[in-house]
Amino acid sequence: MIMPVKDSQRSFWPIAIIGFFAVAIISIAVLITWAVRQNMDLVRPDYYAEEIRFQKQLDRMNRAQMLNTEATIAYDTVRQSITVTIPASQSPRQTTGFIHFYRPSDATLDKNIKLSLTTDGTQRIDVKQLNAGLWKVRLYWKVNGEEFYCDRSIVIGA
Repeated sequence: MIMPVKDSQRSFWPIAIIGFFAVAIISIAVLITWAVRQNMDLVRPDYYAEEIRFQKQLDRMNRAQMLNTEATIAYDTVRQSITVTIPASQSPRQTTGFIHFYRPSDATLDKNIKLSLTTDGTQRIDVKQLNAGLWKVRLYWKVNGEEFYCDRSIVIGA
């Protein structure tokens, strides 16, 4: 005589497999829902105006590179100062512009300084009051209607 198998000894594997597939399908559905709701705009609403502004910046950089001697931004760690020099071919008397100190980690520390060159085309800026860390020094200047741009990254010590 054959003995019937008791119900209490059923295998749990069919339930585990069904549970695994249910969790996988729900996870995929949640991921797809999240992905579809993400903003996928890769272009700014003012794309053309931004492109013109960016092209002007590239033109400034190219004009600065085409000069006989390049503008320099040098950091002196001993004096804790930055020396900005424009090419000698450009008269300091006809030059206007500003120096922008950009702090990537804290925009509230950014500052602008008016460009005021000596007769030899240099300007020395004391940076003891600036916080230690990475700074981007951006030099914008204009001579005879032409705009120029130069930038350097510096690390001011503690």
